[in-house]
Parts: sequence; structure tokens; C-alpha cells
Amino acid sequence: MGTSTKRIPFLQSNEKHLVLLLLVPLIVIIVINMIGSNEDGWQLQSMNVAVVDERQLDDALESFAERHPEVDQAILTSANSLSLPDSLVDGFFQTDELAEMIHVQTYTRLNEVDVSNYALIISFPQDYREMVWERVFFDETTDARQPEIMVNVEVNEGATEVAEWVEQFIFYFQFHVAIGEDGAVEDYMPAGETSELEYESISMFEYSVVSFTVFFSLYVASTMANFAIRDKQNLTLDRMVVSNMTLVSFIGSRVLTGAMLTFGQLTVIFTIAGLFFEFKVASLPVFIFALSVFSLAIGGLSALIVALSLAYGTEQSISVISSFVFVAMGLLGGNFFDTAMIAPIFAQIGQFMPNGSGLTVLLQAKQGFAIQTMVASFVYLLLFGIVCTLIASALMRRKEQR
Repeated sequence: MGTSTKRIPFLQSNEKHLVLLLLVPLIVIIVINMIGSNEDGWQLQSMNVAVVDERQLDDALESFAERHPEVDQAILTSANSLSLPDSLVDGFFQTDELAEMIHVQTYTRLNEVDVSNYALIISFPQDYREMVWERVFFDETTDARQPEIMVNVEVNEGATEVAEWVEQFIFYFQFHVAIGEDGAVEDYMPAGETSELEYESISMFEYSVVSFTVFFSLYVASTMANFAIRDKQNLTLDRMVVSNMTLVSFIGSRVLTGAMLTFGQLTVIFTIAGLFFEFKVASLPVFIFALSVFSLAIGGLSALIVALSLAYGTEQSISVISSFVFVAMGLLGGNFFDTAMIAPIFAQIGQFMPNGSGLTVLLQAKQGFAIQTMVASFVYLLLFGIVCTLIASALMRRKEQR
């Protein structure tokens, strides 16, 4: 009762700042929507593609020669040029239209691939090359597995279109090699299967709504720190000390207030985006739970920034944090552009920041990922909030002892 009562004046006396926390991201979202409405479509400029090749070209040639001792060097040379996985990676994806947009990583096992990092996963079975060569050189038809294309539209809708291009490339490649000696077109092999992960697609606008809203949530922490500095200058904190407000109550109120402000900010913005800009989520309960966990992480960060500002800082130091530290966090966390455009090490660092991990969780929740797949991120965000709270408590206790 006492703590919550003390927080009401805190909120009422800073209404203008609280309104700005809502208006700034809303203005950004409206501008992005206006820009996007003037375009026919959107594709992410940078896309990660995984190609799983279970048997490399040299090994496949060796296996083919062992299975067919009658082949000569001329056939092996021809077989070398009829390798679809290599033509796809070194030819198709290296064309001028795709080379700058698509970054290809090759693997030898499908279980080595982190699905969440790739918009497209193309998997070739171990005996695929040999099957093609036997069809071409010996007119043998086997029941070997076909290449599989998995589409993960987690970041942009362009993955579906690129998957269609790959299908066309595979089709025409196999159509070409299936022409017999008499020039007649024989039955060509199927191009393979395309499977889409059961997630909702996400547009540029939707990605921007989530990423910028998550980024501006960081400013809840700096705003609360500025409020704390002013409370200190106005002797409000001294009156709290006189009223025997405990350290646990003080830090707890900061965590709770930061979490409430963040959750309120996110809820209002996403509600407006849903009502006026067709922003939809696959599972509302999961999305709300993700919002709650992320808000608690920002609540812990708010308590830490408040403790730092009271122990060592001024309004100028808080401005530095807002201007440089949070912007750097936004860059690394993928709030301004896809992390595929930066070095992998920096992208990994970004995932350890609350905005980076929060962005991933909210995007996954929006798309309908099973909550079990997000448990690790939820646990990390909660631990982040707890660690920040503990550090804040230690800083305030140290300040009391001075």
C-alpha cells in the first residue's frame, strides 16, 4: 500500500515524459507504414541460406566410380560438371542479382543447422549426385530421396520467393540432364519437396513495429533514472529515507514501475498497430506472456540504471547512456536492421542484450512459435532482470553505508 501510493505522485508528476515514451515510437511506426504503403512489396536486403550437402563432390565421384567400375575419366569429368549442389552454391547464388543479398553457409548434416538463423534451408541427401549421374549415364532410375527446401519466413517474405527461384533452378537443371540421346524429353525427376515451417510470415512493417518498440522500451530505464535524479535534487529521496522505506521496497518499486511502464508502452503501441495497421499475432496469450517477461527484464534494467544514477550519476551521464549505450545496443540487437548484415560475433553479442533477446522472443511469439522453443530466451530475460536487480541492491546498500 505504502509503496504503490508513493509511486502515484512519481507517475503523475512526469506525465509529459510518459506520453513521450508512447508518442515517439508511434510516430516512427506511422512513418514506416506510410513509406511501406507506397511500395509494391519488400524483401530483406540480406538473407541467410543454409545448404546441407551430406556428401561432398569428391566423395560422390569416388563413390560413383566404385559403384560403376566401367566409367572412364571422360564420364567422371562430365559428372563433375553435372553436380546440382555445386551449381546451386557456386553458380546460382553467385549471380549478380543474388550475390549481394544472399549469404550461403554449407553444412554436411541437417542437425547442425540452427533453423532460427536461416530464411531458407536446402538439403541434398547423401546419394543425390550418384542418382542423377546414374540417370544420365546409365539410364537407371532409383527411389533415392529428393532435395528438400525448407522455408522459414521469420524475418521477411522474400524467403518464399527465393525458394520458388531455387525450385525453378532445380527443375530446369534436372529437366536438362533428363534429355536422352535421341533428343526426346524423358520423364524428368521431381524437383524435390518444399516444406514451410508452420509459422506466420512477417512483413517489413511488422518487423519494424516490433524492433523499434523494443528499442524504445530501453528508454523507460533512462527516463526513470532522470526521474530519480530529480527526486534526489528535490529531496524526495530524503523524505523516503525518513519514512523508513526499506531498500527492498525502494528497489522493488523501481523494478515494478519499470516493468509496468514497459508493459503499458508495449501494450498501447501493439494495440494501436493492430487496430489501425493490421498488425496481427498468431497466439495472443503467448505474445502477452512474452511481453510480460520482456517487461520484467526492462524493469530490472531500470532499477540498475536508477541505482547507478543515484550512486554515481548526473542527468548528463544518463544522457550519455541514452545517446550512445542504448543506440549501440540497438545496433547489435537488430533493432535498426537485420543482424545478418553485421559480423556474426556482434550478432551473438546482441542476443545477450535484453533488446536483442526480447526482439527474438516477440517475433517468435508473433509468428506462432511453440512456447517450448522460447523457454531458453524467457529464462535468460528473467535472469537478466534478476541480476540487474541484485546489482542495483548492492549499489544502493553501498551508498547507504557511505
